Amino acid sequence: MKRPDTFSAITATIGLGILLVLCFIPVHGSSIATAAYSVVENAGSALTQRGILNFTGTGVTCADNSGATRTDCTINAPGSGSFTLTNDGATGTTVNKLAKVNGSGNAVIATTSDTAIPVWVVTNAGGGTSGSATLATSGLATCTADASGVTVLHFIVASTTTNGACKDAGATAPTSGWVLGIAQTGAAANATFTLALLEGYNAASGGSGTFSAAPPYFSDGTHFFSPTAYTVTKPSGSPSWINSVTPPTVTAGANGDIVLSSTNSSAFFAQLSGTTSVEAEFRCQGTQTASETNCWIWAFDTTNSHIFSINVGSTQGGNSGGAQIDIVEWNYNGSGNPSFNSTPLGLTGSIAQDIYHFKIVKSGSSLLFQESLNGGITFVTIFTQTGIGTLADLGYGLQAATSGTNPLVIMDVLSLVVN
Repeated sequence: MKRPDTFSAITATIGLGILLVLCFIPVHGSSIATAAYSVVENAGSALTQRGILNFTGTGVTCADNSGATRTDCTINAPGSGSFTLTNDGATGTTVNKLAKVNGSGNAVIATTSDTAIPVWVVTNAGGGTSGSATLATSGLATCTADASGVTVLHFIVASTTTNGACKDAGATAPTSGWVLGIAQTGAAANATFTLALLEGYNAASGGSGTFSAAPPYFSDGTHFFSPTAYTVTKPSGSPSWINSVTPPTVTAGANGDIVLSSTNSSAFFAQLSGTTSVEAEFRCQGTQTASETNCWIWAFDTTNSHIFSINVGSTQGGNSGGAQIDIVEWNYNGSGNPSFNSTPLGLTGSIAQDIYHFKIVKSGSSLLFQESLNGGITFVTIFTQTGIGTLADLGYGLQAATSGTNPLVIMDVLSLVVN
């Protein structure tokens, strides 16, 4: 006697909709010819029938649902974005709840005091105290409400009563707290709902949490983090200088940054070990309008005895708005003071920025001088220097105006990383 054939079901949640696929699957030994699903279409066009339906892609997660005798597949909505971080090994994270980045650069469940720092929803691809958590940055996500529940189309912030939960902040835009997005469905107390993620932002300077730094970075005292999970070690409060002139005054900023100030017209070069790249984000301020103030990052080519730098030169007085970016070559043999070699190798003209994010990276025998306008997410190469040998040191530097009364330069280094 032959065993009966069976029907199986696969459901796939796509955004707010559900795709139900019925598959007629004959049991081994059936006398009935092998059948497949009836029709599966791609953008309205029927696909060739097969006996197996395979879901692929980073936005797809399938799991067996034994209680409903089916396979459930969740497919992230189009446009969804996410990134992954290693789970904290002690506290860890929870699926459909909020997580932050701890001092080790790992994901950990947010607490009720983390009301004004970046937090992200942990998707179903992660959670726990091992492996990695997937943190949603855009599109739709499923979040667990706190005991107050959630009303559809209300703004959502981090809960102040339940660790990792989402809180209804009302129908109008909040004036405080880290805003996550807008509820697309409602939820009862402690239930899940669909959240349309916004680009997270702090609605006001108030709130609390373990991060504090000038945007787009947030610091835990050891590292800087961006909303895109770009992480760097904060700058040292005791930099080493390659030249022998009296160094500038170094003070700690309010947010883990360092502030360097000087009235000396000599150039200062802070030295860090590295052979590949240097990247920094900083402000540059000067007090003179008659002579240029400079701040830069640099790389030392030991083969050719040259330092190459990408400079911000300000003649506006007070800030770096309207400043000019140029590429400069210095003579340096590894000791003494670097000397300006020639006119700038390249100029980009007058620009207006408050914060600069530069990077110098070696690629083969070339140096690429790059700038980012979005906090280190993407870079544009603005100049290339060929014929580069071995890099030994990299760093940042500054120089006060060469003329004027009591010239002053202030370089506020917000982030720095050298490889």
